[in-house]
Amino acid sequence: WTTDNTGIIQTDKLTSGYYVIKVIKNPDGYTPETTETTVQIQNGVAANVRLVFNAGGTLNIYALNGDEVGLAGMQVEVTTIEGTRVGTYTTDASGSFVTVNVEPGIYYLVETKAPDGYTITNERTEVEVTDGEKPVVTIENHKNTSIQIQKMDSVTGAYLEGAEFEVREFATNRVVAVCTTDRAGIAVTEPLP
Repeated sequence: WTTDNTGIIQTDKLTSGYYVIKVIKNPDGYTPETTETTVQIQNGVAANVRLVFNAGGTLNIYALNGDEVGLAGMQVEVTTIEGTRVGTYTTDASGSFVTVNVEPGIYYLVETKAPDGYTITNERTEVEVTDGEKPVVTIENHKNTSIQIQKMDSVTGAYLEGAEFEVREFATNRVVAVCTTDRAGIAVTEPLP
């Protein structure tokens, strides 16, 4: 059954017994305080059930490259601050997705997959949703970058195979790649974060 324009459902087709009322579709922009409730009908006496819906917010998420161009294929997991999973979403061809019916609160957006050819630059973004608000969140990704190193003998100019290099992130000194030169004296890192 569906509520009428006053938000009411009435029926006289139920016999005595217990019934479970389950919300299967929320009104646009609202979330129920509970999705299920049990009611008892006794001897044909009407039972009044009140279901409360709260105005929900939405999250508008955009994946952009450094040139402000939308990126399709970014996957983001949305969780509450308590860690409850809201859902996993993927940006469309315009580089966006919209979640609906999120309750007011703080949410974490965790990028789980970067668009093809790009690197995750910010693992977790925090956003607060207030009643009826529709915050817009932009997550920027950077193109994958590799480093090519060529090792040569300083006297003969011969290319040297088997030289091993460690590439470190300047700001943190964290090792981000280890590579070894091939027969042509060239070592190429995997795409770097």
